[in-house]
Amino acid sequence: MGRMIAHLYLLHDVCQSRIHRLFFYYRSICWKVEYILEGDEMRYYCLEIDEGEKEPYAYGASVGEWPRKEIHCPLCQREWKKSTMYDWGTDNPIVLSNDNYPDFLWFYINHISGKAKDVLEREKITGYSLEKAHVLSVRDLSDLQLKELRRQGIRIHKIPTEPPVYHKLHVAVSAEFYKKSNVILLDRCPECGYETYSAENKERVEARDYLYLREESLKGADLFRAKGYGVTVYCSERFVEVYKRHELTGLTFTEIEVL
Repeated sequence: MGRMIAHLYLLHDVCQSRIHRLFFYYRSICWKVEYILEGDEMRYYCLEIDEGEKEPYAYGASVGEWPRKEIHCPLCQREWKKSTMYDWGTDNPIVLSNDNYPDFLWFYINHISGKAKDVLEREKITGYSLEKAHVLSVRDLSDLQLKELRRQGIRIHKIPTEPPVYHKLHVAVSAEFYKKSNVILLDRCPECGYETYSAENKERVEARDYLYLREESLKGADLFRAKGYGVTVYCSERFVEVYKRHELTGLTFTEIEVL
């Protein structure tokens, strides 16, 4: 009898788990259908850092050199150093500046917490992949690394001894800017991938108010980056709704115009 009751409890838990997943999947589908039925256009946003109001959120600090690859292209004859920061498998150890851990940790590539990972997976957010980040404890650091971090202004006593697990958030470059943004791809070497862009005014390109996404280039992903401005991550309105509903931390959002 006891074994039968245990099996019934297990069956109950499994059914509840499946119903829970179906509920979130159904809500995700309804969110997309709602825009089609009502004729509304999806709004898009630029992900910005939230430094924390009452207490500063932790951020990532590199303990090594910026990862680069020497390129000697036989086709375009360029010799240049290609950043591999955004490449899958790049080992770039970081430390956290304090123990006020946000769900979206800001480093040159975004890092997300275990909670954020679970939310994005459960809500079927699209356009990203995850890789476990290499986060060091203060006990892992050499004297030379500690000296360099002090030079960067990091307070050593604030670096956690037991940092939590974070994951690198890899987001593909898929969208394009509208020509009004004056971000124009002039040339791309098919051999080494070196790209040359033109901007009428560099200050305008760096000002988010003068960047416009080209509607035809948007493929429906919830997270994406844009050609010519690949550091910044953009998101759909659905992502913002999910972020706020689950009370995630570390981000603010600035709407970007789509033309």
